[in-house]
Amino acid sequence: MNPAVRSSAVRSSAVRNPAVLRSLALRARVALHRARLDRSLVAGVDGRCSPELGLRAEQLTRPAVRARLASALDLVLGRAATGGPQFSAGPRLRRREVLASAPVLRSLAARLRSADPPHAAGVLLTRRLIVDGLGPLYVPAPPGALWDQAQSALIALETPPLGERALP
Repeated sequence: MNPAVRSSAVRSSAVRNPAVLRSLALRARVALHRARLDRSLVAGVDGRCSPELGLRAEQLTRPAVRARLASALDLVLGRAATGGPQFSAGPRLRRREVLASAPVLRSLAARLRSADPPHAAGVLLTRRLIVDGLGPLYVPAPPGALWDQAQSALIALETPPLGERALP
């Protein structure tokens, strides 16, 4: 049988498979409602509360996602350490604040690279810290704001969602 015909037949049978259709529908719902799911995870909702939250938490905690965030933190630290003029289309780093927060930013990058799976809320807080052009990494903020946000992300990487915590 021609490989192209065989491939088409496999795709066609996969689309008729109810499990595949449910998986595709789930992925579509997660893509459509990503912002809402992210807000729920940051608020401490357990990923096991719904298939959508579970899939979104799994996506966020994948090693490749964590490695990209850790590399972005390394880049921020490197840019702050080299100083000098910043010729970039991106927002200007708050160099002094980054250098003052370097220990916690390095810890955050190291934790993202560790083999222990983190909690999705911490990954989201780290991503927000890096990409929010109006956050303390880029915009003047009260002293210690960058440190506090990075520390919050680091703690959130370790803190299980409310539904996973053991009751006293």
